[in-house]
Amino acid sequence: MPDLLLLRAECKTRLNDLAGAQADVQTLRYARMPAANAPGPAPITSQQIPLLKFIMDERMREYAAQGFRWFDMRRLSVDPVIPQTKFVHMLYNADGTFSTITMKPERLTLRIPQLVISQNPGMQNNP
Repeated sequence: MPDLLLLRAECKTRLNDLAGAQADVQTLRYARMPAANAPGPAPITSQQIPLLKFIMDERMREYAAQGFRWFDMRRLSVDPVIPQTKFVHMLYNADGTFSTITMKPERLTLRIPQLVISQNPGMQNNP
């Protein structure tokens, strides 16, 4: 049921019900960690945009390695509330160095398989 709690918290935040959103996030966090660590940071929970970003980070932690991140990135790339969202991928080398790649919007759309394109000659593939 964590998906419903986080979705409801996101909706409440977007509707400016910050106390209700904070209560939903805390309900989830109390079930996941010690009670002392469960409340969100106080400065964040009193402002809409930081609380929304905190909820998105909580979604990322909750669904780590489950494949939901791509859908969130795709959805947030056109979000009018958080237009400055940029997605960065970090490549780590064996020697400890790393490089970063900023994902372009066309990378957030999956290409249609070639079999489907060849069976539908008028269909245009995604970039």
